[in-house]
Amino acid sequence: IPGMPISPFLVESFWLFIPWLTLILIFKVFLTLCYWAKNRKTGVAVLAVFIQMFLPDPYVEKTIKTVQVAKEKKTKKQPQNNSDGDIN
Repeated sequence: IPGMPISPFLVESFWLFIPWLTLILIFKVFLTLCYWAKNRKTGVAVLAVFIQMFLPDPYVEKTIKTVQVAKEKKTKKQPQNNSDGDIN
């Protein structure tokens, strides 16, 4: 009914149930995404790409160092080839 004051009990109940409603909503979103992934929907792939683009990678420095070390090992293991084709 418009203009009728809201009971303080209802306001307190609302604030008590917000964390539980949020948890239920997150669980529902998780189940929906799992269902989409199981059925290979493109929406999940697009969402994953956006998440990967915008969220930072916590191991980015470690990944860069690993790639650099792998490149150094690869360049050291390559044998020196003669340009004229002689084995000696």
